[in-house]
Amino acid sequence: KVAVPNAVAVTGFDDIPASEQFIPPITTIRQPIVRMAKEAFQGIIDGASPREIKLSAELIVRISA
Repeated sequence: KVAVPNAVAVTGFDDIPASEQFIPPITTIRQPIVRMAKEAFQGIIDGASPREIKLSAELIVRISA
């Protein structure tokens, strides 16, 4: 038996709804998925060369970390 969060810290990504339903709830990174999709789509429409776009993510701290 492993004690979380005492022995191990677990972190997920995309802040899926199940993250807060696990026991213990999972700390996760919330990414701006809609904005990421819009930027990608706009780049395709514009015929733009690949470029770097910095978007902010949010750390959602729950019991697992």
